[in-house]
Amino acid sequence: MQTQLKDGSVMISGNAGGDADIKTVGDGKTVANFSVAVGKRINASGAEETIWIRCDAWHKLARIAAQICKGDTVFVIGKIKTNQGSDGKTYKNLICEYIGINSEPATAQPVSGSQVQDEFSEEFDDEGVPF
Repeated sequence: MQTQLKDGSVMISGNAGGDADIKTVGDGKTVANFSVAVGKRINASGAEETIWIRCDAWHKLARIAAQICKGDTVFVIGKIKTNQGSDGKTYKNLICEYIGINSEPATAQPVSGSQVQDEFSEEFDDEGVPF
């Protein structure tokens, strides 16, 4: 999933393609790099390919991103930064402003109506209700 907000920020959600790579650069600044698979598209030859977003998290967010492991569900908000590579190609990275990580596998557990009713079956009366 990917969405652009009014302020130019982008929200993405998907699965991490690998463990976050943590580095110290420059004068002691910490950066974490990781990639997120956000969907699929059909390329020119008709084959399906994964859409990957490369993310950079700096400073305090790098310490949070350090917990990202391959397969984790990741939710990121950030801004797109475009760089010109030495090979003449244009590269885009998402500079993280927020990171949410869910390392638990998403499994849907079917719930019957009676289970929900039993869980929330506290009785209420109308005494003291102003309407």
